Amino acid sequence: MQTVKHCATCTCEEHATATESKVLAYLRANPGRVLTRTEIVEHVWGTEFQPSIIEFYVHVLRKKYHLPIETVRGICYRLGRLKQEMNRV
Repeated sequence: MQTVKHCATCTCEEHATATESKVLAYLRANPGRVLTRTEIVEHVWGTEFQPSIIEFYVHVLRKKYHLPIETVRGICYRLGRLKQEMNRV
Protein backbone atom coordinates (compact mmCIF):
# COMPACT_ATOMS: atom_id res chain seq x y z
CA MET A 1 0.00 0.00 0.00
CA GLN A 2 1.36 3.40 -0.99
CA THR A 3 1.62 6.05 1.71
CA VAL A 4 0.06 9.40 0.85
CA LYS A 5 2.27 12.33 1.80
CA HIS A 6 0.93 15.33 -0.08
CA CYS A 7 -2.50 16.09 -1.40
CA ALA A 8 -1.10 18.19 -4.24
CA THR A 9 -0.11 15.02 -6.09
CA CYS A 10 -3.05 12.77 -5.26
CA THR A 11 -6.75 12.71 -4.56
CA CYS A 12 -7.15 12.39 -0.80
CA GLU A 13 -10.60 10.92 -1.15
CA GLU A 14 -9.04 7.82 -2.72
CA HIS A 15 -7.21 7.05 0.53
CA ALA A 16 -9.50 8.59 3.14
CA THR A 17 -12.05 6.88 5.33
CA ALA A 18 -15.70 7.56 4.60
CA THR A 19 -15.92 10.18 7.36
CA GLU A 20 -12.67 11.87 6.36
CA SER A 21 -13.98 12.06 2.81
CA LYS A 22 -17.24 13.67 3.95
CA VAL A 23 -15.44 16.29 6.04
CA LEU A 24 -13.00 17.05 3.24
CA ALA A 25 -15.76 17.21 0.61
CA TYR A 26 -17.69 19.71 2.73
CA LEU A 27 -14.60 21.87 3.22
CA ARG A 28 -13.83 21.74 -0.50
CA ALA A 29 -17.44 22.61 -1.37
CA ASN A 30 -17.01 25.81 0.64
CA PRO A 31 -13.60 27.14 -0.43
CA GLY A 32 -12.39 30.11 1.59
CA ARG A 33 -15.56 30.14 3.69
CA VAL A 34 -15.17 29.93 7.45
CA LEU A 35 -17.25 27.02 8.74
CA THR A 36 -18.29 26.52 12.35
CA ARG A 37 -17.94 23.18 14.09
CA THR A 38 -21.72 22.92 14.24
CA GLU A 39 -22.08 23.45 10.47
CA ILE A 40 -19.52 20.77 9.68
CA VAL A 41 -20.89 18.28 12.21
CA GLU A 42 -24.50 18.75 11.10
CA HIS A 43 -23.53 18.25 7.46
CA VAL A 44 -21.37 15.17 8.07
CA TRP A 45 -23.06 13.43 11.01
CA GLY A 46 -26.39 15.15 11.59
CA THR A 47 -27.22 16.45 15.06
CA GLU A 48 -26.33 13.35 17.07
CA PHE A 49 -22.68 14.25 17.65
CA GLN A 50 -20.94 16.89 19.71
CA PRO A 51 -19.29 19.66 17.66
CA SER A 52 -15.95 18.89 19.33
CA ILE A 53 -15.66 15.67 17.25
CA ILE A 54 -14.60 17.79 14.29
CA GLU A 55 -11.34 18.71 16.06
CA PHE A 56 -10.25 15.09 15.81
CA TYR A 57 -11.01 14.86 12.09
CA VAL A 58 -9.35 18.19 11.31
CA HIS A 59 -6.25 16.95 13.13
CA VAL A 60 -6.31 13.70 11.12
CA LEU A 61 -6.76 15.49 7.79
CA ARG A 62 -3.93 17.91 8.57
CA LYS A 63 -1.53 15.21 9.71
CA LYS A 64 -2.40 12.40 7.31
CA TYR A 65 -2.82 14.47 4.13
CA HIS A 66 -0.96 17.70 4.95
CA LEU A 67 -4.02 19.78 4.13
CA PRO A 68 -3.99 23.54 4.72
CA ILE A 69 -6.99 23.61 7.05
CA GLU A 70 -6.82 26.92 8.87
CA THR A 71 -8.18 27.53 12.35
CA VAL A 72 -10.06 30.82 12.52
CA ARG A 73 -10.03 31.88 16.14
CA GLY A 74 -13.46 32.21 17.66
CA ILE A 75 -15.24 30.74 14.62
CA CYS A 76 -13.76 27.43 13.47
CA TYR A 77 -12.09 26.21 10.27
CA ARG A 78 -11.59 26.92 6.59
CA LEU A 79 -9.71 25.09 3.89
CA GLY A 80 -6.78 27.17 2.67
CA ARG A 81 -5.42 27.05 -0.84
CA LEU A 82 -3.84 23.79 -1.91
CA LYS A 83 -0.37 23.88 -3.50
CA GLN A 84 -1.77 22.90 -6.89
CA GLU A 85 -4.23 25.82 -6.75
CA MET A 86 -1.49 28.30 -5.79
CA ASN A 87 0.59 27.21 -8.80
CA ARG A 88 -2.24 28.21 -11.14
CA VAL A 89 -2.35 31.81 -9.88
